[in-house]
Amino acid sequence: MRSAVVPPRPALLLLGLPALLVLLAGCTDVRRMAPLRVESLPVAASAPSAPLSMAESGGRVWGVFPDRSTMTLDYLSFPDDDHLPSAAPTPSIIDKIDVNAPGPSTFGAHALAATANTLRVLYLDRESDSRLVLKMASLPAGSTQWELDVLDPPGNPLALLTDAHGSVQAYWAAGAMKSRTVTPTGPTADILPAFDGTARASIAGPDAFTAYSSNQRALYVVRRNAQGDATSVLPGAGPLQASLEAANGALTVLSWDDGTRRLVLQEQSAVGSPFSKTTVTLSDGTTSLALLPGGASFRYIMLFDETHISGNGVAISQLSMIAPGSLIGAGRTRYRKSIIASGEMPIAGFAAARTASALYVLLAQGGLRLYRIALFPTEGRISSQ
Repeated sequence: MRSAVVPPRPALLLLGLPALLVLLAGCTDVRRMAPLRVESLPVAASAPSAPLSMAESGGRVWGVFPDRSTMTLDYLSFPDDDHLPSAAPTPSIIDKIDVNAPGPSTFGAHALAATANTLRVLYLDRESDSRLVLKMASLPAGSTQWELDVLDPPGNPLALLTDAHGSVQAYWAAGAMKSRTVTPTGPTADILPAFDGTARASIAGPDAFTAYSSNQRALYVVRRNAQGDATSVLPGAGPLQASLEAANGALTVLSWDDGTRRLVLQEQSAVGSPFSKTTVTLSDGTTSLALLPGGASFRYIMLFDETHISGNGVAISQLSMIAPGSLIGAGRTRYRKSIIASGEMPIAGFAAARTASALYVLLAQGGLRLYRIALFPTEGRISSQ
């Protein structure tokens, strides 16, 4: 059964982004917020492994996640509707991706892209103890049969970029950052030498993604254009990050600084313009981030997991959200912080996708659970500008 509406929780009334840190530090104006309109469904009793991915296209929402109990990469799908389905969507197998439990650190690594016609997943398959294969699985609309392509050499999947003309570009790390046009088929090219892409990349939009190189200790911005791929370094961002591309190509990156325990937002007003930098909030124990479009004036929805110690000394893991108040039905346009889920079980990971009227979240905490948070876009359109 779907869960009832989440009861009101204490929340902080937030102003613009420059004021976030001050208010979240508890200096002023703590209030109660109108309850989030939340529905949830249990998808699996046991939690899948990270990473998890979500995407929306063609009126449907898709989720992809690895399952160590079956050594498979699984997916689920459901319609974007006014409510969640009456029963949880049943996960199905994309492919068996390992031969032995518990599997390597790269177990389940993948990148997801969805268009109106096709769902695509780039992933690493350990076919034997000595053989890794990088695959792209494609599921045409209306089909239940996956089509498989192999990309060489094998490596850690970073991103899939798709455009309105049907072109699909795959990116992965195999000693260097590799790139190949897979639809239509093209040659493999090296974009960056000596690139160690073990941290998860973030797909910002149809023309850009961000990926962290551990050996160079730098976050790279990769943009696709008519001349090929252009790369640049964004100083001050770490391996845990999420990025968002605006309609004009401008980029925003949300990252977590484990040294200062702060979420930091870096944004530009146009392609090629310098990045401004804003500290958003304090956050402990963060392992996953998501950055999604908000509205025209208050531009972002930020999701992150964090931990805190309860009054009786128990560690609590919670999924927090900072979003425009008007977008979540709070009656104001300022940013507000709220809690989507919390519990004593640690959060293994989460993924999120936004549609016009809802935010969907797949959360791995003990088990796997699907959430739908109702949105109220009063500004008339989704925008990240």
